[in-house]
Amino acid sequence: MLQQFLRFLLVGGVATLIHYAILFVLHQLLGVNGAVSTSVGFLVSAVFNFLASYHYTFKSSAAKGGAALRYAVVAGLGLLLNGLIFWGLTERLGLYYMVAQVIATGIVLVFNFSAGRAFTFKSSSSPAL
Repeated sequence: MLQQFLRFLLVGGVATLIHYAILFVLHQLLGVNGAVSTSVGFLVSAVFNFLASYHYTFKSSAAKGGAALRYAVVAGLGLLLNGLIFWGLTERLGLYYMVAQVIATGIVLVFNFSAGRAFTFKSSSSPAL
């Protein structure tokens, strides 16, 4: 499980760079609302993350269509969680948007790994958490 978690961190790191780059460009350079910017970044990075997680992180033998549907559910929940945390930290607590995003990323990371391992990419022979 440690190797799998390290692969998860590598894939997640690249996905996070994609997410943060989009957030920065949209919000800082183009003036798009922060919650909208982080949501767009999350969605774009989610596509990369699914493909890399399916083939590399979890080396799933689950049917790709079924895994994609389960991933969409988990990603949707992650998107909601990320957006709510980001909004609460920036709009309610007044944190700088990148600090808020780092906190949201940490929380969503734990959720995504747990859900990915136990639900999204689980094949019938994979042990649950």
